[in-house]
Amino acid sequence: MHPLFSIVLTTYNRSQLLPRAIRSVLQQSFTHFELIIVDDCSTDNTQQLLSEFSYPRLVTLQHSKNQGVSTARNTGIQRAKSEYLCFLDDDDELFPTFLEEIHNFLEKRQQPFI
Repeated sequence: MHPLFSIVLTTYNRSQLLPRAIRSVLQQSFTHFELIIVDDCSTDNTQQLLSEFSYPRLVTLQHSKNQGVSTARNTGIQRAKSEYLCFLDDDDELFPTFLEEIHNFLEKRQQPFI
């Protein structure tokens, strides 16, 4: 069964900020999601940091050369398996009920897209 949400988190040399963003996704009250992290060829310890996170629906992808945030997002979109996409920057975080509230809104409004 495919997740309802694919959260695409792009990063580049921001390993000091990345854990907060990842934890904010993994601590969601609504758990029918996948988290796709696209590392745009970071030269810091991002890959080491990502190896410390273990979650069944966590996918990490790494570019072999830096291509910019737009290409990184497109890489995540291509890998996504869900009905809805959500983008998260590496220096941001989601409130714990973010996906639950979005899901409830979608169910109530029956909108084809937002």
